[in-house]
Amino acid sequence: MNEKITPKNTSPRPAMTMLNQPSPQFELETLGGQPVAPAVYSAHPATVLNFVAPNCGYCKRQLPEVERVREAFEQRGVRFVNVMQTMKQTFTTEQIMEVLANVGSRSEVALDDGNKVGAMFKATSFPSLYVLDARGQIREVVSGAKANIRDTLTRRLEDLLDSESTVPAAAPPQGG
Repeated sequence: MNEKITPKNTSPRPAMTMLNQPSPQFELETLGGQPVAPAVYSAHPATVLNFVAPNCGYCKRQLPEVERVREAFEQRGVRFVNVMQTMKQTFTTEQIMEVLANVGSRSEVALDDGNKVGAMFKATSFPSLYVLDARGQIREVVSGAKANIRDTLTRRLEDLLDSESTVPAAAPPQGG
């Protein structure tokens, strides 16, 4: 018996190719009216964009874990935004808010009409989470549900905040 075994697809998920890349250019607005765009990243030492769908079971399991990290890092200036995606069915804003309330997520919410921004980030599976630094560089990508999301996200944010605090400030211009 001479069966040919086809290796499992070991190529990275498309989202993983975004690691260490600059953020795509986009503009969204949270339900609270706040802008979400590369132009406002500098207002925060880090921004976490979590691409999720209301009817995604994996997302619902991940959201409470991300919420615990948000509670620990929001007071340090880190911004957390759930970027809502459509997966097979559309939801009203009220339905989305009910799903988020049921899982205890209190992060800001932005609606990505037609998953256009998700496509820019190559978020082809949900959840897809991105950590961006103040310069808009994607410093962490977590694609798919991960049991260790809380540890991974905490570690990455700690490293990022520590490295940001050790970067010397730009010298004031020398005037004459």
